[in-house]
Amino acid sequence: MHKPVYDPKFGPEAFKDSEDSDIQSQAANLLLLGLYVRENYPMGGKRGFLNTYSKRDQIREAINPLRVLASQTKTRVPIQHTQTNMVKRYGAAKMAALSRHAPQEKIASDKEICYDLVQRLYAQPDVDTASEVLEYFMYNESDLLRVAAAASNFDLSDEPQRVIPVLAAATSSPDTLARDIAATVLARIAPQHPRVLALSRGASTQADGTPSNTSLLVHGTWAKQAAWWHPGGDFHTYLLNHVRRDLYNRPDRFDWSGGYSHEARVDAAEEFIAWTTAKQISSPDVFTHSHGGSAVMLASHRPGLKIKELVLLSCPVHLDRYFPNFSNIQKTVSIRVRLDLVILADFGGQKFKHPNIEENVLPIWFDHAATHEEQVWVDHNVPNML
Repeated sequence: MHKPVYDPKFGPEAFKDSEDSDIQSQAANLLLLGLYVRENYPMGGKRGFLNTYSKRDQIREAINPLRVLASQTKTRVPIQHTQTNMVKRYGAAKMAALSRHAPQEKIASDKEICYDLVQRLYAQPDVDTASEVLEYFMYNESDLLRVAAAASNFDLSDEPQRVIPVLAAATSSPDTLARDIAATVLARIAPQHPRVLALSRGASTQADGTPSNTSLLVHGTWAKQAAWWHPGGDFHTYLLNHVRRDLYNRPDRFDWSGGYSHEARVDAAEEFIAWTTAKQISSPDVFTHSHGGSAVMLASHRPGLKIKELVLLSCPVHLDRYFPNFSNIQKTVSIRVRLDLVILADFGGQKFKHPNIEENVLPIWFDHAATHEEQVWVDHNVPNML
């Protein structure tokens, strides 16, 4: 669990120190760098994600110099070229792991090298220096930084498959934020990878048909086996004791594969309809996290489902595929953090911006899981947002 970040840093300033908040800021900067490589994310303008944030001017000032990269990244950068430049600048001893082409090998962070790389990138942005930054951080001892760099380097390196072992290894990281970003990116670029398949393996729970009128909690991608949403789990227990006394609390609770694909969410929507029908549940409050919200939004377009209140926690915005059917939902509330890194890796929008959806943006930055943490709900009086 990461400590909440309330005052993030952008640009070279983020790379001066190595506290947990700095690491999260650095990961955000590395993912933002990748957006300029891809040229397919709304950075500014009326619909751009920058307009979501109170620090938009600071973010824009920090990343605007990188705009030049978009016109330079028509071809991939040879890894040999990148590593040769780095050895010349920083010495063979410090670049030994890089020269072995073994990104699964971690090296201790050198703050001077990190800061120098990023300073050079922002002072005179070019794809060679961008490649050096991403290559160096792919070997970082922090799983979060390795994953962020690997995600962005996939679209820049001439050997993109090298990032796959980094991402696959990080899907087992104790760092939940790194794990979720790694799984999201791995599923996007290698959907049949064994780790992707393993994360969504297992049969869904079947309802026993016992009538019930209750609130429900629906997990998101990769979270099928996570404890926090299960009856007896920390967040489930908090909701049950302090927010919704009627929260479903039986072993046959609804779950779904947690797979990272539109098809998996379509299946989850159908399973949700079947489960609530079997349980004879009428107009529940439904708490969802991440793409669990996407699945329930799909279900709201099916006949037979009525929802009293839909609560979307850290839900990625993909308006072309997932949107509530307000005729079947009395109230929709969105609760999210600022610049959610998992949503960034998912290429999702960070805010719905619709009058029928009550948006609540917490003052916390980056952490996708923060919206299902008890202390966050207590500290920021989240129940009052419902």
